[in-house]
Amino acid sequence: MPRSVLPVFLSSLCLVAVVLIPGCQDRAEIRRTGTLETSGSGQSSAGGPVTGTIDVAEVLKPTLRPTDTLYIFARAGDSGPPAAVRRLGPGEFQFPYSYQLSADDMMIRQPGTAFSGSMKVFARISRSGDALGAPGDLEGYYPGGMVEPPAKGIDFTIATERM
Repeated sequence: MPRSVLPVFLSSLCLVAVVLIPGCQDRAEIRRTGTLETSGSGQSSAGGPVTGTIDVAEVLKPTLRPTDTLYIFARAGDSGPPAAVRRLGPGEFQFPYSYQLSADDMMIRQPGTAFSGSMKVFARISRSGDALGAPGDLEGYYPGGMVEPPAKGIDFTIATERM
């Protein structure tokens, strides 16, 4: 290939890669600007946040410990990994607690990934600090069933002890 054609060939090849190979646009954008904007606002594409208030049943409040960790989850169904998790360590929360789950809390964050779809929202007070449930942890679920972001007023009470 003659040398004068090589730069045109390489730039055409790069254009094809950016269009056809997932993630290449992101790398090209980072190389060009030094940052990656995932949307015009600088935030991930999203269906909007899920917000509400979590409280603890009066009967369980005396069992709360200063070492407890609060996890708030959104899951696409009854089982499987959560789509989003927010963790609040000891001393970072008081009940009733006003929460927000959004694309920022997603377990897998990729440019253009939306925080959307039907989700089950629930919370766990972990005695060990571990996100996996264990005997003695306290749990509560939004009683209204599945939630579609954006959603407000997704209020519920942590009322059961995990056995």
